Amino acid sequence: MRKRKREGHTRLLSTIIAFLLVFVSIFAGQNLKDIKAAQTANISISSASATVGESVTVTLTISASSEVYATQLYLSYDTNILQYVSGSADTSGAGTLGLVNTDTFTSKSFNFTFKIVGVGTSSVSVTGNTRLIDGNEEDMTVSSSKGSVTGKAEANYSSDNTLKSLKISPGVLSPAFSSSTTYYTTSVDADVETLVVNAVANDANATVSVKYANLDMGANETYVVVIAQNGDTKTYTIATTRGDATENESTAEEESQSETEEIVEREVSIDGTIQLYDANSFVASDAADLSKAEAKGMVSKVYKWYFYLTLFCLAVVLLAAIIIISIQSVRLSKLGANKDESEEAAESSEMAESSEMAEPSEVAEPGEEDEPSEEIELTEIDKDEK
Repeated sequence: MRKRKREGHTRLLSTIIAFLLVFVSIFAGQNLKDIKAAQTANISISSASATVGESVTVTLTISASSEVYATQLYLSYDTNILQYVSGSADTSGAGTLGLVNTDTFTSKSFNFTFKIVGVGTSSVSVTGNTRLIDGNEEDMTVSSSKGSVTGKAEANYSSDNTLKSLKISPGVLSPAFSSSTTYYTTSVDADVETLVVNAVANDANATVSVKYANLDMGANETYVVVIAQNGDTKTYTIATTRGDATENESTAEEESQSETEEIVEREVSIDGTIQLYDANSFVASDAADLSKAEAKGMVSKVYKWYFYLTLFCLAVVLLAAIIIISIQSVRLSKLGANKDESEEAAESSEMAESSEMAEPSEVAEPGEEDEPSEEIELTEIDKDEK
């Protein structure tokens, strides 16, 4: 019986292994097909630099491992520095160029001409839904590198990024304004919500901007940013305190007390009433009536927690049942194995008894041969009587 079980297990294991081998073969073959079909292509973009007002040409080169039958790509650039003039692009706008090409090639270059309109560096890179299609109408695996274009200021561009004057209202700057001093302090009353800043640049071609002029209670910082014609930047900082220290502390204390009073716990009852508990004293107030919608919402929250608790209990019970069933399965398997051993032992015992019972019958056969001698003796006695 054990031998038959081992043979059955062996056949089952062989079937599983054969199935796995077939599956792995099909999967590997499909992957090899995909790997074979996945061709690669690389896109490189050149870099350039020029003075503001001049034009530059950026070259995009595609190199592929097999022939490219269709090309769709998009380029992005900074419109504050570059302005597209002409080239291989089919569409342009909002800092993006689109190109569609149906020529067949393994290596090809495309040119794009830009005019430099600002000082700084703009990256030129592939973006969006870029696709290269090979002869099997499959998408190639595309890798790309960025290019860059640097716009340089003309020699006569000013680098002056200082202020000629800086005034605020209300308040007084400390220390007194100086174009070389970039950090100032001031204080205003608690009812002042905005700091009015009047800043004038030394160079008429420089730009000035003010950031964070709205004031919160307490400490604030307002920034005055000056950008020179050649792109150099300088920042002046005004540290403003709104309201004095006593007012700030009083206001903070009042806000803290107000927030504390709002911190309450609610006890929900099914009849649509609640009790409020103060977070500090833990003293319950009288029951307050709720609207039907409010009561329903509060009760639904309670039911929600009961629902989650019930799910948790069910999960615990299910896990316990799985463990018990697993233990019982192991015990039954052991009992089955012991029963098989008992049956085999009983079969062996029966075979042994059968062989013992067969031996006496074989000994009795000589006795049968003695019967003729008794008959001879009886015959002789009869003759004497006669």
